[in-house]
Amino acid sequence: MRAETVDKFSYDIVFVDEASYVDDVQDLLKVLDARKKVFISYAGEAIRGFDENVKKPFLPSKIINIIKSITMND
Repeated sequence: MRAETVDKFSYDIVFVDEASYVDDVQDLLKVLDARKKVFISYAGEAIRGFDENVKKPFLPSKIINIIKSITMND
C-alpha cells in the first residue's frame, strides 16, 4: 500500500495484521496520524511503534474494547 492510495492521513485507530506488515505498510505508518496503532499477530509480541498488540486467535470483544477505549477527547 502506498501513501498516495490513502484517502486521508488522520485516523482514530489503525489495525495492522502481521501478514500485511511489509516495507510499504511500515513506510505508510510513519506518515499516518493515528491516535492508536494496533498490531495483530499469532506471536502477540510487542512491536515498536504500536500502542497495543492483539494475539490471534482473539474474540471480537477484544477489538470492540479497543475501539471503545478511544474517546472523542483523546
